[in-house]
Amino acid sequence: MITLKEILGQEQGVSQIGRALAGETLPNAYLFAGPAGVGKKTTAIALAAALNCDEEQKKGCGHCSSCHKIATLQHPDLHVVAPEGKVYKLQQIKDFQRFLKYAPLEGRRHLVILEEGEQLGHHVSNALLKMMEEPSSPTLFILLATQPEELLPTILSRCQIVHFKPLSEEIIKTILLRNGGEKEQVGIASKLGLGSVERALKYLDPLFLDLRKSLYMALHAIEQHEAWQPLACLTLAEQLEKEKKSELLFDLFELWYRDLFFLSLKSEQYELLNFDFQTSLEAISPRYHPKKAAERLLFLSKMRNYFDKISLNHRLAWEYLLLQLRPQNTALEYPLEDPAALLSPMQNRI
Repeated sequence: MITLKEILGQEQGVSQIGRALAGETLPNAYLFAGPAGVGKKTTAIALAAALNCDEEQKKGCGHCSSCHKIATLQHPDLHVVAPEGKVYKLQQIKDFQRFLKYAPLEGRRHLVILEEGEQLGHHVSNALLKMMEEPSSPTLFILLATQPEELLPTILSRCQIVHFKPLSEEIIKTILLRNGGEKEQVGIASKLGLGSVERALKYLDPLFLDLRKSLYMALHAIEQHEAWQPLACLTLAEQLEKEKKSELLFDLFELWYRDLFFLSLKSEQYELLNFDFQTSLEAISPRYHPKKAAERLLFLSKMRNYFDKISLNHRLAWEYLLLQLRPQNTALEYPLEDPAALLSPMQNRI
């Protein structure tokens, strides 16, 4: 397992925790706040090990029985909880509350790690607040959140906040190589990760790399023609619908137009994320004013929300998206309150 001293890229946060451990001034609750995939959960597990380690108390040895159980989430005094569906249910709080009524079974204190803390909701937060204010046994609560502002003020006021920052490209490379990634693929994934190991690991998947290559080659083929290419877009929409990976596809679209945006600014300081497609992007970028590229990024963000929240005919949705993104389009139609009103077949719009 990874101990606190082995956490990479979060020196300030780990130092803050280390001082509290050394001085025995741990709060009843921590809030680990920062982007996804930068080490919040890894640090929370490492802190649990440090508190309950059999060999090196306050540090964690990483190899004793207690550390092993914590690393595999098998320790009876460690409770890792995530939302059921999109939000937490009150019953989830009650489930671990019954364990907290009694002294820890093996360790020195209970550890409760709540993932996606911003999804607690009002009623669940109030139930949790009572436990945080008056714990029945030695307990440390650790809330993980990417959007801490979504938490109730009463919860925030009971937590000591540890801020986590995006990781550097070099640190992500180190972590990916340590996990067995191939050097060439790691170079691409670490740049596309935008500071997140979680995101970079997703981009290390060979299936993703093949999907990325296919999509970008198709976009380049469509965008390099002055004339509108309806058949090519219809074919691409059909391929996108078959992939059933809308989240990854939106990531790829946004990375493509992000590069086009910065190329249109003619910024010498910007390093392309899709550096292996530099020739294609530079050939297309003269057709994009910064405003035009920025509008497409905003449009993609709105469309991503519809894919996440509304049941759509994805084939028609992809057709509509490609119709709007075509280079010749100078006035994007943003989705209306009723997206079905806009998601008619592309064939009727050509």
